Amino acid sequence: MGPLTIIALVLQGLFWSVDIAAHITKYRYGKTVSALTWWLEKRYPVVHWVVGLALVILFTHLEFQTP
Repeated sequence: MGPLTIIALVLQGLFWSVDIAAHITKYRYGKTVSALTWWLEKRYPVVHWVVGLALVILFTHLEFQTP
């Protein structure tokens, strides 16, 4: 496994664990990652491009097994 694959898997694991914890605790400790990302994109438009670029890079890496 390459470093991008490990990063993608760690980010996915963090995303799911934080979102599940937020739903289980009924958002007592904060927003879900999805809601936080949406808020950041609304407030800082550059975040939209950063998230999009990260998704393109990770998709390309995972789909075509590029380094």
